[in-house]
Amino acid sequence: MVGNLAIGAPGGDQVPSDVVAIPELRINGLTIKGSTPVAFAIEQMTAGMMQGVLGMDLFREVLLSIDPKRGIATVSHASLELGAPGVIEFDNSQGRMTFDIMVAGRRVATQIDTGAPGSFTLPADLQDQIPTDADSERKAAVQLVGGQREITTRRLDGRIIFADLHFENPDVSFMRPSPHVGNIGQKILSDIVIIVDHRNSLLAFLPSSSTEKRRQQQAAQASGEPRRLGIRFGGGPGLTLANVSDVVPGSVGEQVGFKAGDIILGLNETPMEEISVAQLGELIRGQGLLSFVVDRQGDKVHIEID
Repeated sequence: MVGNLAIGAPGGDQVPSDVVAIPELRINGLTIKGSTPVAFAIEQMTAGMMQGVLGMDLFREVLLSIDPKRGIATVSHASLELGAPGVIEFDNSQGRMTFDIMVAGRRVATQIDTGAPGSFTLPADLQDQIPTDADSERKAAVQLVGGQREITTRRLDGRIIFADLHFENPDVSFMRPSPHVGNIGQKILSDIVIIVDHRNSLLAFLPSSSTEKRRQQQAAQASGEPRRLGIRFGGGPGLTLANVSDVVPGSVGEQVGFKAGDIILGLNETPMEEISVAQLGELIRGQGLLSFVVDRQGDKVHIEID
């Protein structure tokens, strides 16, 4: 132990903790030297859900990328560049990454909070200053480090903008006792790839590949464009519509799990031998559910596309 520190959630009481020195910390292939984490009863406070938390500051010498949708975190020695898509500056002068978001036209200092289950939480003194739908109000009490908080949630009458992301009429929560800054929680972050460049004080927020693909599909359907799967059926001597001979990388077909060599047994509960080329094309171009049964090297696989 090298010291003591009081910690706690913003706006609440502080909890005493110990500062300890760890000469070397290894996370898979990453080695972090000379870290000084704080130690407190986190397992007890979270009812056994967490045994520890890795803070962003541990990764200050590398580029950290977190993709919650795919369950992947990566590090590299690359850098972000201001002006690139989704990249914004952050302020780390207070030991926390703080950046501005626009809430119904109002600038609000905000942090990311991967441990918060909600969406957008704002300082309580903004509740009467930004347009919200009072009829949508919900109240709850939550237990955080340092004490209980009262949460009021309403639907925003407007949009929230940060980086290149727009959220129309999202739910926003107001916390009492109130923190001085807002935070963005898991409901928003779970669909975003977060990239942190501590060395240059830059953050990037990008749609995850699956989220972006879904957005593109929805946009195509809204514009009346036909659905495309990126799958080649047949495509060789002796092959039929049931044979998947090729899948385009990055296509809808690849996203849902089709592989070259798959044999389609049925589509929407109809055997493939009873489906004509015209019928298959009509089903794919439409907007209804596609439910495939596939033979993959003797294993039966179910694939759905909505």
